Amino acid sequence: MPAEKVRRAGERFLGPFRPRIRPDGFASEEEFQADRAQHRAAVRRMFEERDVFVFTLGLTEGFVSRQDGAAFPVCPGAAGGKFDPERPVFVHERVEEVVGNLAVFIASLRRVDPRARVILTVSPVPLKATAEDRHVLQAKVHSTSVPRGAAQEICDTHEDAASFPSCEIITGACTRGAHFAADLREVEEAGVEHVMRVFFRHATMPGPPAGAPAPAAAVPPPAARHLARARAAAALICDEELLDIPPAALETR
Repeated sequence: MPAEKVRRAGERFLGPFRPRIRPDGFASEEEFQADRAQHRAAVRRMFEERDVFVFTLGLTEGFVSRQDGAAFPVCPGAAGGKFDPERPVFVHERVEEVVGNLAVFIASLRRVDPRARVILTVSPVPLKATAEDRHVLQAKVHSTSVPRGAAQEICDTHEDAASFPSCEIITGACTRGAHFAADLREVEEAGVEHVMRVFFRHATMPGPPAGAPAPAAAVPPPAARHLARARAAAALICDEELLDIPPAALETR
């Protein structure tokens, strides 16, 4: 169990590792504990029941706890409460660290299900800012190259682990940036749909043969259901957008 515990922010309580699950926090520590238990049960059920685990590697910059090195999803204080400089440590993971973390996770997953299969992808969304002392364009290339190299290393050394080039499909020079929105950062819905079409064409089992009768129930095929989920995911606000919120506004949360 991580050493970081729930913290009080005014009359509400904020969890350290899911600070945005309740934007206004929890009414009590007991409510937080109950929600966390429910979340962990759902995660374990997902690991036990899934066929393939697909994981997208994102930022290599981050903040960890000074107490035990547990990783925060966003800098403490950016999603409510106040920033305490004595609490987090800024880190920038190297390839070998990412490989090590992934290897530990895959080993743990296979203890739940020895048949576990993993597909790794890399986020195509460029950095908006960096905590490093260098230009954000340099940091962006670094934060894409490190997870891409780590993903390949895992695929080369682990059975039933594969990578899918969603980042390359979106960012490849051949696309001329067509899959990005006007801000050249957010991926357009059409780009998400294109990636999902390619994924289902090449990384899943083929559908019924041509001419086969359609199923009687009007249930959307798996690909359509996943595309709908992809559209919803594309509409979510990245944690990095919190950088645009004035600090004073965050302190009142």
